[in-house]
Amino acid sequence: MKRFARFSALALAGLVGGPVAFADKLEDASLQAKFEKCDSNADGKISREEHDAAAKEQYEKMDADHNGYVTLSELGATMEAKGAVKSGKMMSPAEKMKKLDSDGDQRLTAEEYSSGKNQMFDRWDTDKNGSLTTSEFMTGMRESR
Repeated sequence: MKRFARFSALALAGLVGGPVAFADKLEDASLQAKFEKCDSNADGKISREEHDAAAKEQYEKMDADHNGYVTLSELGATMEAKGAVKSGKMMSPAEKMKKLDSDGDQRLTAEEYSSGKNQMFDRWDTDKNGSLTTSEFMTGMRESR
């Protein structure tokens, strides 16, 4: 009987912890894929140049009408497409706009976006060697949400 009770407790713990652990593994895989996409030369780290190139590509995708700035609507649509809005894991589009829009005109320019991304890179580069390791990238991504 004790054996059955111990097995039942372990099975229940697996059911409770299982989905959370599974979700964490999915998030890790997603973050790893993002890291690998940014690491264009596949050297196991993201240089500032690689980070800047990825940020430029992201900005160009956000500027859906290609008018040289990103509106709150475009920012929101991009965040929603990534699932960030519904998950509640990241700041809202309005919060993100306020944080990045340095002149407060509700238009995010490439320069403002790049500046914000560079500040983020500097925070994430904890060893200050000018590149992001997988660990620095994944920790930074998790903390930015």
